[in-house]
This record gives sequence, C-alpha cells and structure tokens, in this order.
Amino acid sequence: MPSNPSSSAPRPTAAPATTGRLAAILTLVAAVTFGTTTTPAQADPNPPAEQVQLVRWVCSEMDLRKPLCDVVQSSLWAAYATADEVFPNQSGADDQRDALRHCVWQGLMTTKMWGNDWLARALGAIHEADAVPDALKGVVSDTTRMDVFNNTVAQRAGHTRTDKQIIAFCIDRAKNAVPITHEQARALDLDNARDYLVYLQPHKAGRARGAA
Repeated sequence: MPSNPSSSAPRPTAAPATTGRLAAILTLVAAVTFGTTTTPAQADPNPPAEQVQLVRWVCSEMDLRKPLCDVVQSSLWAAYATADEVFPNQSGADDQRDALRHCVWQGLMTTKMWGNDWLARALGAIHEADAVPDALKGVVSDTTRMDVFNNTVAQRAGHTRTDKQIIAFCIDRAKNAVPITHEQARALDLDNARDYLVYLQPHKAGRARGAA
C-alpha cells in the first residue's frame, strides 16, 4: 500500500468534536486550505466513474495539496480493489462488498492521516451529501444509515492501526458482517458504532440476526 504522506506535508489539526454531516462538510472547507490545486496522479486507467468524479472534485475544487489528494485517491482506489477482490460476485449495493469498500476507504484515510479521522469524516459526509436535505427533515435512508455506521466503525479502527492492519480488519469484519433488515437499520445507533460491520438484507430475505 502507498506510504504515509511526506513528513514535509503540514499535519492537520484535529477537527472540532462536532456531530452531523453538515458540520463535517464545513470542517473540510475550513481545514483544506493548504495550497494550490493539484491533479490526481495517474492510477487505474479505467476506474469506475464515481471514483473519478469524487477524486476530481476533492482535489481540484477543494484545492488540496498533493499529499492530501494522494490520501483521498489511494484510499479510494484500494477500497474498490479490495472489495472487488474479496466479494467479486456481489453487486456492491448495500451488501458485504459495499460494507468492505466503505471500511477500507474510511479506515485508510484515517491511518494515512496519522490516526486522525477528520478527513475521513469529512469525505464520508460529502459522499452522503445527497441525503442531507432529507436528514434535515428527520429522514435518513436505510442505505445512508448503513454507510454511516460502517464509516464510523472504520474511522475508530483506524486510530490505532497501520494501513495493512486496517485492511485486514475490514476484510475480517466484512466477511463476518451482520445482515440486518431495513427495520433494524432504522434502529442503528450511529453515534455509538461497535466494531462490526453491517449490510442490508433484501426485503425478500429471511429474518436477520440482531445488530443492536
């Protein structure tokens, strides 16, 4: 896996202990003012369109200096590659492959920032930004709740792990992820995620094991 950003790069200060996706987005806007616009380094020649869109937006529009841009890019590419390898026969939509992708992405962005999860939390919030209007109305989709729960698990796990350790952690937790119903997703405590990952069972699936 790619090494940590250069020691010459400015180490970001911790983000304020705030809650909510809007607060995380504002934290990112305030924090990533380190330098000029950079272009992501060449990577997979045929990455999924959503990878290209996210990396281009973050690196160009948010004016990230290259070390931070590389953290975002390398973490996202590794997340897709790992999930595709471990769960090649799953669609990646609300399943174990989806859970693993989120875990590796969020976990690596934390380990690569010296155990500080501000960048992971901010990017996780931006990724779920389409849900903000509904969230302000008190409505959060089951898919968003699953993603936020898994993101939080990965961020906390990344505080004390290396890149290799967080990938191993995520693979293990994804293989043993707890299948939950849509009703159980609505009961997830997003502020107190445990050390396991969850994924949504299709509506037609049988009774799921509890995830409380």
